[in-house]
Amino acid sequence: VVLLRGFRVKSFALIIIQAISTLVIGVSVDAVLGKTNVGYVVLGVLVALTVATLLGVTTIRHKFPWNYIAECIFTLVAGCMLGCMSQPLVFAQDKYGWGMDQVEKPQLYAMAFYIFGLLILSFGSLLSDRPGRLMRCLPLALIAACLTMVLFGVVWVQTKFCPGPWLAAMMCIVFVCLVWVGLECDRLSTKLNPDEYMQPVILVWADLLVVTLVFTVAALICCLASGAGGGDAPPLPANAYCYCDCAHCYIYDEGRSTRASPSHDRDEENQHNAPAADGAQG
Repeated sequence: VVLLRGFRVKSFALIIIQAISTLVIGVSVDAVLGKTNVGYVVLGVLVALTVATLLGVTTIRHKFPWNYIAECIFTLVAGCMLGCMSQPLVFAQDKYGWGMDQVEKPQLYAMAFYIFGLLILSFGSLLSDRPGRLMRCLPLALIAACLTMVLFGVVWVQTKFCPGPWLAAMMCIVFVCLVWVGLECDRLSTKLNPDEYMQPVILVWADLLVVTLVFTVAALICCLASGAGGGDAPPLPANAYCYCDCAHCYIYDEGRSTRASPSHDRDEENQHNAPAADGAQG
């Protein structure tokens, strides 16, 4: 029990310190950049560097002090990536997003809530559920994830920092990552090796990156398939969700379709064809 508690203290202390440091760096970079959009190329390079440095940490995790130096480099790169995401996300929402809702630093909110869940999990993992045995991490992770979801919802109701679909995606990411951390910690406890205290740290970030990538790719596919409306689609009117090529109508957030009203459909088409006609005459 003493050995396992020491293992958890060391691992979770590294995880919490690194996560808080990453968030602080991200908030600082975001404040410095302000409304500057670094672009998707720079953001892509930072994502690639984050993955590369994490792989480097994995390779040298047993080599002190190089493992700590690599962890610091990874924290710096991950924080810069986090801070540079705000304006690209705003641009993505404006171009492909749902409705007219705004996006306000959702990645920083998600990281803060993730840290909240990790704090609950880390403190709970040091408690004993019976004499001579520490509590398992998986049930604690489920509790931490549920409490984090409640906090997520309360803050969102007060601030509306992102559209509803973005909120659902971020809640799924945070929930899955917290539960996966609890599962991995229990798995590592069965083959406890004091020298592997760095492995839970690596797994936390690997899980977060993988799950986030999956949801990002899925959202991108959905945006390109519906929100963009296709290359030949006319521009979307205000509050329109997407343009349906097969039915030649606009779909709105509240479920209304211009197809249901032929006169409205013709008005919409005339409205958006007028600028093109004026340009041709000019």
